Amino acid sequence: MALLGRRIGVAVATAAFIALAAFGSASSSPKSFVKSTVSAHDVVIFSKSYCPYCKRAKAVFKELELKKEPYVVELDQREDGSEIQDALLDIVGRRTVPQVFVHGKHLGGSDDTVDAYESGKLAKLLNIGVIKSVRAHLLDTSKFRLIPHRQWSSPTCRDGTGRGKFPLAAITLDDYLPMRSTEVKNRTSTDDITSLRLITAVKTPYLPDGRFDLEAYDSLINMQIEGGAEGVIVGGTTGEGHLMSWDEHIMLIGHTVNCFGSRIKVIGNTGSNSTREAVHATEQGFAVGMHAALHINPYYGKTSTEGMISHFEAVLLMGPTIIYNVPSRSAQDIPPEVIVAISGYPNMAGVKECVGHERIKHYADKGITIWSGNDDECHESRWKYGATGVISVTSNLVPGLMHSLMYKGENAMLNEKLLPLMKWLFCQPNPIALNTALAQLGVARPVFRLPYVPLPLEKRTEFVWIVEAIGRGNFVGQKEVRVLDDDDFVLISRY
Repeated sequence: MALLGRRIGVAVATAAFIALAAFGSASSSPKSFVKSTVSAHDVVIFSKSYCPYCKRAKAVFKELELKKEPYVVELDQREDGSEIQDALLDIVGRRTVPQVFVHGKHLGGSDDTVDAYESGKLAKLLNIGVIKSVRAHLLDTSKFRLIPHRQWSSPTCRDGTGRGKFPLAAITLDDYLPMRSTEVKNRTSTDDITSLRLITAVKTPYLPDGRFDLEAYDSLINMQIEGGAEGVIVGGTTGEGHLMSWDEHIMLIGHTVNCFGSRIKVIGNTGSNSTREAVHATEQGFAVGMHAALHINPYYGKTSTEGMISHFEAVLLMGPTIIYNVPSRSAQDIPPEVIVAISGYPNMAGVKECVGHERIKHYADKGITIWSGNDDECHESRWKYGATGVISVTSNLVPGLMHSLMYKGENAMLNEKLLPLMKWLFCQPNPIALNTALAQLGVARPVFRLPYVPLPLEKRTEFVWIVEAIGRGNFVGQKEVRVLDDDDFVLISRY
């Protein structure tokens, strides 16, 4: 009975300790909580339970087999978790997790912790013996059976002693080093992307057999540069990246960088509903020189809020990144809590937002860079709601006028003049109307990769009237606009 009483007492004490860690003291400020917690424990990890980088940092200390386990504060399990992150930003200049403290000193995040482990710095801070490095574990294949990172299902590799230990690098799917370069030549900072006002989601023209028409593409990019566009999205929805193989996709990004990378920022759409595929494509995109990546949330299959955060965190390691929220296509909104959660990452450039003015204002008020994803709203978003600029379909056709709309102050007259064109461009799912328009302007061949087909004759006729109203000289290309017959179009099913 006495033993049972002691067990109940231990259980109650343990529950009370967990409750205290989860909710903290109501009377202390978040900043005071951080400081008192750090001073009270040898090792403190500010974490989120679902975060792969936090798991990675915790795994380092498991590998060390410390007598006293780190004190972990799971911010996603606290009501004041966001406020504690704000306090961390004030104290150490970082809001992201994990944040690790050793003997009252800030060690850093996940990468900092692993680097300190490998270099021996962590061993010195903890006053323990020299530790075998992570890379040594990787090379010492006698110690474990090496499992390809994308096939790891559980951390069950055993060392030669049979004690059930596992090498740090095989702990989780996400403990794999991103394929990235540290060379500074032609590298783009996040600030270089956040300053862009006009980014064109550029069209991909085709040859009659369905391959890329690079001459027409190059001409279109040159017209964007001359019209004042500062960046292009390559292989996005407008560029029909979803109709490309990844070989085509990465080739077109590389071609754009090679030919125009010194004159315009190249932002590759390397997003996917598969995190593995998004990571791989983004690695390749940055390897061929793109300046930034565009990433959508996992679509169709969809995921939870925590899943979205983890998905974006996996790609934010690579380089400057724009998150794309377009619920009408992805069938799932990216809620503000996701954007706020990842906003502290150094590579987080901003958001292309298609939900509307109020969402744009919400982010702008928080200091998050935001581009309007709706051409027909971009003027008001820019001048009344705080948007940095627009990622535009319309600028494929009238880059100079869109540049004026973003740079030369409020211009309700110009905006009204362009609205009929903007409405026409989205009369059917984009990029159907844009493909039709560029063919009618003689800028691209009238070749469509299925399932896209040209607009009907009445809409093609309407486009000619719109061009005449705005003025042919404001549009790309030199040829006269004309109404094409149905027989002029080529539809390709195998490409």
